[in-house]
Amino acid sequence: PGSNYLMVDTHHIISDGQSNEIFFNDLLALYNGATIKPLEKNYSDYVEHYYSNNITQELKNEENYWLNRFKGEIPTLGLIKDSLIVSKTSSDGAFFQFGIEPELSKSVLEMTKKEGVTLFVFCFSIYNILISKLTNHDDIIIGTPFLGRDKVGYESVIGMFVQTLALRNSVRGEYKYKYFLQELKKSILKDFDNRKYPLE
Repeated sequence: PGSNYLMVDTHHIISDGQSNEIFFNDLLALYNGATIKPLEKNYSDYVEHYYSNNITQELKNEENYWLNRFKGEIPTLGLIKDSLIVSKTSSDGAFFQFGIEPELSKSVLEMTKKEGVTLFVFCFSIYNILISKLTNHDDIIIGTPFLGRDKVGYESVIGMFVQTLALRNSVRGEYKYKYFLQELKKSILKDFDNRKYPLE
């Protein structure tokens, strides 16, 4: 009593995380009596641009880049399981949440600044090392989402702009950590430069 609920269900094919934020901001603005400015571009403009002749050649170059990145044998991860896999389908799951001490957080931020890397690159380097140690592999592939709204005019457009990038890196025991961090940074930047080519 006295409460109203609105449930919105959208398929990921037409909406990403930022789209949800745009939708709810616009909805709240309209609910509070504001008017929404018409968009100069919409998602169909983005799709049309994506399949234009100009971008086709760019995608061909990126295709060659990714084929080169993934030439040869593709490694399997081989994580060791800590429990038996049951045959029944289940949606059971869990998550583990933790915090880090302010001193450690400060040290991490100081290191990222000193090494000229983002927090993402730093955390990704640690994650690569962890996966390498857990699997005893040095050729590691990890998928990460990339927000594809880098074209001007699409900041307020609802649509599926996110791309998945498969980042492949070599974690070798003889590498000093800071050397690995810099190599990883170069590799990630090159991968991000070729982000338009769809993983599929």
